[in-house]
Amino acid sequence: MKIYGKLRNRFSLSLARNFYLVVTCAVSFYLVCLMTFVLNDDYQWNLFKSSDKIAQNNKSIQVNNSKSGETSEDKSFKGRASSGNYFLQVDRLKNLQRIVDTPACKIPDFDVWDKDVFPFLKVAQPDEKCNETHYNWSFVRNNKLVINRRQIERDGYRLYKGFCCYKFVERVTLSNIEARTISELKDADNLIKYSSCIDINNEETELHHEFIVVECGSIKFIPVAVRYRAFHASAVVKGSQKSQNVEKKILHWKSEDAGQERLPPNVLIFGLDSTSRLNFRRNMFETRRFLENIGAVEMLGYTKVGENTFPNFVALSAGYSEDDLIKVCYFSKLTPQDKCPYISKRFDSANYITAHSEDAPTFAIYNYLKTGFVQQPVDFNNRPIMLAAQDYAYPPFYVGRSEAMKCIGQQTNDEVILAYVESVLDIGHRNKTPIYSVSWSTEGSHGNSNGIQLVDATYANFFKRIQEKGYLDNTLLIFMGDHGYRYGPFRETILGYYEDKLPNMWIRLPPWIKEEFPEWQTALEINSRRLSSPFTMYWTLNRILEMFSSIDPPHDSINANLSGKLVPRKHTLQNFFEILPEDNTCADVGIPDDFCACYLPQQVLLDDPLLRKAALAALESKNQDLINSPCAPLQVKAITAGTVVTKFSKDLVKRFIVAFTTKPGDFTFEVEIDYFMGNSTFNAQPSVHRISAINKEHITCIKDSKLELYCYCA
Repeated sequence: MKIYGKLRNRFSLSLARNFYLVVTCAVSFYLVCLMTFVLNDDYQWNLFKSSDKIAQNNKSIQVNNSKSGETSEDKSFKGRASSGNYFLQVDRLKNLQRIVDTPACKIPDFDVWDKDVFPFLKVAQPDEKCNETHYNWSFVRNNKLVINRRQIERDGYRLYKGFCCYKFVERVTLSNIEARTISELKDADNLIKYSSCIDINNEETELHHEFIVVECGSIKFIPVAVRYRAFHASAVVKGSQKSQNVEKKILHWKSEDAGQERLPPNVLIFGLDSTSRLNFRRNMFETRRFLENIGAVEMLGYTKVGENTFPNFVALSAGYSEDDLIKVCYFSKLTPQDKCPYISKRFDSANYITAHSEDAPTFAIYNYLKTGFVQQPVDFNNRPIMLAAQDYAYPPFYVGRSEAMKCIGQQTNDEVILAYVESVLDIGHRNKTPIYSVSWSTEGSHGNSNGIQLVDATYANFFKRIQEKGYLDNTLLIFMGDHGYRYGPFRETILGYYEDKLPNMWIRLPPWIKEEFPEWQTALEINSRRLSSPFTMYWTLNRILEMFSSIDPPHDSINANLSGKLVPRKHTLQNFFEILPEDNTCADVGIPDDFCACYLPQQVLLDDPLLRKAALAALESKNQDLINSPCAPLQVKAITAGTVVTKFSKDLVKRFIVAFTTKPGDFTFEVEIDYFMGNSTFNAQPSVHRISAINKEHITCIKDSKLELYCYCA
């Protein structure tokens, strides 16, 4: 039966995919006819226009791929975008409007359908349709596990006693932490344990654990092989990892000591990795329409402060740069981050129920090539169930834990994390206790710029659901990205250059705050066209705590390496609820020069000898870092793009931006480097950014998140 079921599922998947293609074509034709009559509806017209553009481009992609035999995004467009100097397009920037147009900052307003993006538009196809390739025999409703007898019978099986069982999953809590070495603690955030499998004797079972794995139809003589396995995450107070802490908070808000007529607002942060402002508009029509309809404000000048997710989230959640956090608490990749001053601790002190949810444990914000936390950092954290899903992602008897998952049983990754967030909100609403929650999705967006199309309906439906429950009536809602798409041919366009720097950011105030503090809404709308950063968001979150709780403002942390000395937060006192200074520079809001999008690049011809000298100088600095590693030294193969940024060019200093490829590896780097005209030398510590995708075959000799950007294993 196992083999038959597997074959059947594969056959069904093949049929489903072919059927999906036919339906897609039919729907596309129907939309063309339908939209002819509804052009007066702006949203529908934009939806039609975007679908049409993507569909047309997808057709050309299929033709090109059928000729070449290449299927990946990078292979499909190899050389198309990067064949010329993308900075030669800068003249057209002068004719564009500005999304930020202040004395100190000019950011171009690109059309969402700018010509640069056309070669990269695709209709996203899921690698696997989870609800079609997996049985759907169980679900959670009102903290009860429900076994779907009818669906089991429709699928050709019979529900009998012992046919299904469940085991609960828990985080392993280490004891005697202070006596353990750092190396002993490095896996603490990855340790989980399973109970034995408990028979399910009723169609509904009351749950007393947050995370359960349901198994049905064990195969005789192969107990680890089952016909059905599902993973369910639903927050509960009794039986949760931090039940006592949650109960204490609930009691606080029930007592007269709370002393407030109205609860403080929930703060809900939802993020999609590698999602720029324009790419969100391009690919998530339903979610964007929902945000616009509820009055969310898009922060057009919101700019990243670090290369990847971690430094941007450190700024947002701790108010420090990554370099300063290293002085305070994060001394090395192995150092647990339990003592770091993340803002979830401040919400915890203010008696908020705190939650954190992510879909990819290996690549999680605080865990990628890092220790993470020894103790669970928030009241509710979905990490155990996602680790369990990774444990079972491989076939029976395979030893190891998968790094990536496309399905969590019959659900997608985003469906699982959003269901968990909703269950936390249920607890808060039921017990009249405010929630601070961060939810972060990586799997669908990090490696595919079109992948967020597949989660659009998931997020739009989730937001509609919690709106219908009334949860948004008292919620500050934040929907964001950390940065744009950082790798590949699209990054080697002038549009990609800007999108990388300008992540998605929407903020929506609950109606009662708009009424009581109308100046907050006014400030948001003005600030939407002012320069801002994750540091601005950190102080915005603190403004909520300052207004609606009695906890003290955040204090600067002590430099652990210099006893008694404080590490000051450098970018303070600016938040989105007060009008930001019109003359804000990138330095004022903590944006490093190499991520600043305020200053228009100038044209430089590729044969300018200073471009090659700049590339050689930059590569020399990186080769120094590779000396004691197993990585081969790199050489400049070809200069692909170059410019001078006027704002940073002082009387005797020019700021060059140069892109080049290397040998070996054929990597593409983009470098920002100062040239000192007085003595004809370059800065010895330039900013070097990898903008081509990393090939894992090139980095098998190392495990270092920084070296892997420059390494070609010799």
